[in-house]
Order: sequence, then structure tokens, then C-alpha cells
Amino acid sequence: MIELFHESIRPVNLPYTILFGISLFYWILYLVGVFGSDLLDFDFDGDLDGDGGDLDVDGGAEGGGSILGALMKFVYAAEVPVTVVASVLSTAMWAISILSNHYLSNTSVLIAGFLVIPIVVGGFVATKLVLMPFVPLLKKAFDESSDVVHVIGQLCVVSSLEVTEKHGQAEVPLQGSPLLLNVKTRDGVALTKGEEAVVIAKDDDGVYIVAPFSGSSNKAGTLEV
Repeated sequence: MIELFHESIRPVNLPYTILFGISLFYWILYLVGVFGSDLLDFDFDGDLDGDGGDLDVDGGAEGGGSILGALMKFVYAAEVPVTVVASVLSTAMWAISILSNHYLSNTSVLIAGFLVIPIVVGGFVATKLVLMPFVPLLKKAFDESSDVVHVIGQLCVVSSLEVTEKHGQAEVPLQGSPLLLNVKTRDGVALTKGEEAVVIAKDDDGVYIVAPFSGSSNKAGTLEV
């Protein structure tokens, strides 16, 4: 582990380590409920090649004739959230960089510069191979149109450290795996991990509004269901 850390912070590997670290930090914050689903399924519209290649905002990509559009389609970014693709890609490039520079005994930044293209290409290929078996599951999990579960009025259990007016996560128990929701409260109410709540609404950003299940909650503020 110590050797891996030293390899990671070497100048020839540091750029990839930074990308991997950003990705890892993002998912840690997402899991504790700091980020909502709007940052998972973000939209990005723009010309990728001047001829109308578009990257779709709902976590997918639709490229016209551009290289970037073709690459995004290659790694299934048109079917699964871009954040998932970017996370796998950054991890793959980091691993390839570590292994390449280690086995080549490379300490030269100049040589590392020549390795950028092979590492990026290898990262895209590895990302495609990793995501390929999971594309149907990921597409279903993040496709809002496939969600047939009606959660308004359902009981849920807080799964993040807390739920506030700004952020939080809660699980709706189902027969199979629980349904994880990005939630928040109103009127200064705060809920803590393990507390029960009722889903009462959904805002324009796709975040669900919850209220304490017990009417005798001792949390700050009150929330009318």
C-alpha cells in the first residue's frame, strides 16, 4: 500500500492520480448525501465539432460526427450517466499509468508525455470492457422513465448522516433491494440516520421532500404533511 501511494504521487503519475482522487471524492460526497441526483444526471449541451455533435444533459451523450461524440458512444455514455463513465475512465487511466511507468521504470516526465495517448486509448478500451456487462442494469437504474415505483406517500428511512433543507438520502423499503432517494426537508426540519419519514412531494430538481413520520418529532422546526 505504501509503495502504491509513492507510485501514485510520482510526477509521471500525478495527473492521473488527481483525476482518480476527484472521482473518488465525488462518490464519497454523493454516498453521504452531500450531492443530489441533479449532479449525477447532469446535462451538457454544446457543439462538439462545429457540425452539431451534442452531449445530452441527462447523463448521456449523443455525438454527431465528432471524435468526442464517437468516444462517448464507444464507452456507453449515451446509455449510462456521464459521471459513471468518467469515474471508470479516470480509474482505468490511473491504473494503466501506474503499471506502465512502474514496469518501464520510467521517471521521465518527457517519456510520460509520450505515454499520454496510449494511456488515454487504453483507458477508453478498459472502460468499455468494464461497463459492457453492466450497461442494461445501469441504464435501468438511472433511467427515470423506467421507474414505476410510486414513492409519494411511502415511508422511508434516512440513510445519510442527516437530511436537511439542502440535502440528504433515504431508502424506501421494497420487496427486493431498497430504493435509494435523494431527499430534503422543509421549514428547518432536520432528520438523522435511521429515522423514519414520509415522502410528501418531489421538487423540480427531482429531489423528494420528506416529513418526519412521528408527529411528536423533537427536531427543530415543524413540517406540515
